[in-house]
Amino acid sequence: MPQGFKDPKYLKQLEAVQDLMKEKKLYDLSLSLADQVALVNREMNGGKAESLRVPETREQVEQYLLFFKRRDIQRYISNDYQRANVVIRHSMSDSSEFNEKTKAFEVEAKKLLTNDVRIRFSGENLMINRSAESLISNQADGLIWVITTIFFLMSFLYASPLAGLISMIPNVVPTILVFGIMGILEIPLNPGTVSVAAVALGIAIDDTIHFFSRYLDECKHEPDPEKAGRNTLWGEAIPIVTTPVALSLGFGILILSDFTIIIQYGF
Repeated sequence: MPQGFKDPKYLKQLEAVQDLMKEKKLYDLSLSLADQVALVNREMNGGKAESLRVPETREQVEQYLLFFKRRDIQRYISNDYQRANVVIRHSMSDSSEFNEKTKAFEVEAKKLLTNDVRIRFSGENLMINRSAESLISNQADGLIWVITTIFFLMSFLYASPLAGLISMIPNVVPTILVFGIMGILEIPLNPGTVSVAAVALGIAIDDTIHFFSRYLDECKHEPDPEKAGRNTLWGEAIPIVTTPVALSLGFGILILSDFTIIIQYGF
């Protein structure tokens, strides 16, 4: 409807949506054209608190809008007054929590609007969160494919499905530990930290291949499997320990960064 949001009927719907935000305690702050008009209405009525609301007539709204320069309200309303924008601020860092609460709120908000008004969420933060969710999903799919591929390759390399299965233990455990520790320390999954599991898996498979290859070589010269295992352990213990330690120290340098995502990734 042309010039629609000069009509108190539609401005009050903006108020209702914002009141719902406050009631549900979803966001820290919300601002809209309705707030600006209500503020002027209060001041025009002697600063009375009960006057902090949208006026009842379109004429009053149009008069109050004359107090604003276009740059003062351009973030809240389109030039033709057909599209209004509610600007929100929040402190949620968990993208899944934000997306879930936003979807639930959208369902409730639609009940407050008339049939000729539609609601749509947009913004850089929402786009980033959706990208993060997609990244996490793709990362999970990638890990599954990598683990499956490693199992078949190790089974083929050592001509034994049992060897492939055993080789997965030192590869999967670090990945589980990474996500477990992140959960305990409440480190959120974001575009930086979501790739840590892949790094841990890469370090683990490198050590696994070294250990298994050394064990096969030892078995060629030592008929006793237990002795061959001990020889392999003594021969590979130092590089298997020092390599992850050196890599950990290298990633640890990132903790000194000023960028939160990089700090979390390094930690």
